[in-house]
Amino acid sequence: MNMRVRHFIFTNDGRMEEFTEQDASSVAVGSMPLPEFADSSVRYIQVAYDNEREQGQIRVRTSGAIVSFDDDGHLCRAQTPDKSGETISRFEHDACVQFALKDELREHYREN
Repeated sequence: MNMRVRHFIFTNDGRMEEFTEQDASSVAVGSMPLPEFADSSVRYIQVAYDNEREQGQIRVRTSGAIVSFDDDGHLCRAQTPDKSGETISRFEHDACVQFALKDELREHYREN
């Protein structure tokens, strides 16, 4: 099983930004501030997938959170959307899944 994880943030002005696993981990432990998000909250979506090529399946799992940053851009809180009162739209969710899988699907169709 080949598990891959992609990390996305939707900014308040509607942009989607992707972060590497290393950058996402650094933000989570507080060693990498994101000053562009200082004193704000954004929508975060994680897309994890594994490719079971022998079964012809791609299994996808997603999770989302509303993440908040302090005055310096350090992560200070992450809440599930239902507890924060904010929502992650269906469009945002689906856009992240499609973006995460685009290379995987391209490779699959190239092989077949």
